Amino acid sequence: MTHDLLHGDFVGAAHSNAFLLSMIPVVVVLLWIATKARWQGRPLRVAPKVGYSILVVAIVFTVVRNLPGWPLTPA
Repeated sequence: MTHDLLHGDFVGAAHSNAFLLSMIPVVVVLLWIATKARWQGRPLRVAPKVGYSILVVAIVFTVVRNLPGWPLTPA
């Protein structure tokens, strides 16, 4: 996926790992929120449900991606 992104092939990157590709903006936003909280001197408060939700979706995607069938089969 990284190779495809570096070469501008977003369709290939999505085919390689759609979950990770979709998580890039989420990680960027969470990093921005954490950085902003640190600059303001307040603690970062993230609900545990956020982390658990991401973990569950990642596990489900991994299982579904490895099942036979289009479009989630690895290249």
